[in-house]
Amino acid sequence: MRQILPLIFAAFLFFNYNVNAQSFELGLGTEWTYCQIHIGFPFNTLKTIQITGDTLINGEQAFVIAGDCTCGDISPRYIRKEEDKIYYYRDDVKYLLYDFSLQAGDTLKVVRNEFDTIYVGIDSVGIINFNGEDKIIQYINTIASENNEHWAEWGEIMIEDFGSTRCFFPMSPVCDPGTGPLLSYEVQDFPIVEFDFECITLSTTELAKVNIRTYPNPAKDQYIVEYSGINEKIHLTFYNMMGAVILQKVLSPGEILTTDVSVWIPGIYIMQATSGAKSATTKLIVGQ
Repeated sequence: MRQILPLIFAAFLFFNYNVNAQSFELGLGTEWTYCQIHIGFPFNTLKTIQITGDTLINGEQAFVIAGDCTCGDISPRYIRKEEDKIYYYRDDVKYLLYDFSLQAGDTLKVVRNEFDTIYVGIDSVGIINFNGEDKIIQYINTIASENNEHWAEWGEIMIEDFGSTRCFFPMSPVCDPGTGPLLSYEVQDFPIVEFDFECITLSTTELAKVNIRTYPNPAKDQYIVEYSGINEKIHLTFYNMMGAVILQKVLSPGEILTTDVSVWIPGIYIMQATSGAKSATTKLIVGQ
């Protein structure tokens, strides 16, 4: 039996900041951002999950997670942290998801559904420091399940509170589009932790190849694109995270495009720029 408690959430995604020691423990407003790899799609996109509130399940407080980093969107999900362990709920029954008290040689047993149980071998254990705070890190060697599937999509690294750097929840090996790696982890009111991974084809440095300069990013009111090409026109296409085309424009050499993004839904967008045989993509964050 669930009882929804008041929602306390106000977090946006900004990719910068050098910070002092802060607490990155799971809590309201926690947000994970992953690279989502698409097969046959013109670019990769981002996938975000976040803790949007809490609830009571069988008298225990649990967090509500919106969004998903596996196939499709099956939110909300419910998780609970107890010391070194993180549990998830299915049909109001609590199952173990992570156990950071496990040591090298131990095996993590995760019940995925009534038909399948996943076994994760812990290869080695260490400590990793994020902005002055130590977190347990587990390196996992083999992921297998009772029905002989190979669950390599859950990645090779698990970090205390952060979860797997592939996806917080285990994915099917045939999951398309798949997700990972983890790009950033944010707790409400605390700075973001960024990882040294790049979502392939989303490098803003590529814009220089097609003589494009963009600003500001994040954008709230206007987003400006300056094209300094000499001979060729450039074609711009803006996509949302669902792959839908939001805006298309063609710029002549030396032309400047000013776009009113105040009417856009806050979130992450992709701009693809094509000039002749050259093409580049970048992400645009639209805030409130």
